[in-house]
Amino acid sequence: MLMKETRLHYTDYPKPEDCKNGYLYRIFSRNLDIGVYVANIQGFIGIRTKFGERFLNMELHWDADQYNGTAKPKEELEPCPIKGNIDDYAASLAAIELDVHCNELYQWLLEKEKEYNDDANKDNST
Repeated sequence: MLMKETRLHYTDYPKPEDCKNGYLYRIFSRNLDIGVYVANIQGFIGIRTKFGERFLNMELHWDADQYNGTAKPKEELEPCPIKGNIDDYAASLAAIELDVHCNELYQWLLEKEKEYNDDANKDNST
């Protein structure tokens, strides 16, 4: 029987200093499948689903925090084209102040989630 790869068993991943600020990554994490990397906090912003609600959320890189790091990047996908500074989005999330830029980021991430989930499904069906 093949063991499904899990976050704990995944050891060949880019370290925080190797991740690119403002780039989208496919990640292993507790609650996100993809996320935009924010270098100054060493975390990923993505869309989380909880009790049927979907919202922007952040998970720290596995190596960024011994106790709270929950995300390991698997694959660099593409740069995030949303105008503005990705650090501002992170600050907005931390302050629970979702502004129009965060709404743009949310919409873009929704599109990317569908695109990359469709790609993964194609790969698994062949």
